[in-house]
Formats: sequence, C-alpha cells, structure tokens
Amino acid sequence: MVFIIGSVIQIPLGLASGGINSVFAPHAGAAQVTTTAIVLAVASLVVGVLVSAVGFAFQTSVAALIYMDLRMRRDGLDVELLRLLETGEDPDGVPGRRRARQVGAHPWPPNTAQGSPQG
Repeated sequence: MVFIIGSVIQIPLGLASGGINSVFAPHAGAAQVTTTAIVLAVASLVVGVLVSAVGFAFQTSVAALIYMDLRMRRDGLDVELLRLLETGEDPDGVPGRRRARQVGAHPWPPNTAQGSPQG
C-alpha cells in the first residue's frame, strides 16, 4: 500500500520533469539544460525522500500496533483490562500489579531519597 501511494506521487513527478525542460526552454543551450535537469533531479529526490519517510513512519506504526495487539491477546491482557473496567478496580493503574504484590515483590519505585533500592 505504501509502495503504491509512493508510486502514484513519484511517477507523475518523474514524467513531468522530462517535459518541463522542453516546455520552458525549447531552444536552450547545454548549460541551461544541464542546470534545469539538476534542479529537477534534486526536487524529485527531495519529494522521494519525504514520501519514503512518511511511508516508513506509517509502516513502523502499523507494525507496532499489530505487535501490541497480538501481544495483548496472547498474554490475556485484553481480558484482564476488560475485567478491571467492569469491576472498577484500579490497583495503581497497572494491570497485573496486584499479582506481583501477592508474590512478595517489593514495590517499585522504592521510597528512598537516593532513588535506588537498598538491601
């Protein structure tokens, strides 16, 4: 999907860059043709980089969302979040926190002025 959208943006730009040179300067010298071609190539490259950056950000966001969804379903966090929502319980706002305290884990962060646990 990202490739198709990028192609829809970049193909017309590439085709237009070939025709722009002949429309604006049909009898131009070699220096003017070279300068126009370089400017159009740089503009096309900048647009390509922007399209690629937006596409990459979109693809990574979708991958992260799919990973989180699969992880929540596999670990059963979706069921636990629904249970907490239905019961109205809020054990410090973190699902699974109550089980960790029952096992005997120390609360984190500790209440020390140094900011690290002391034994």
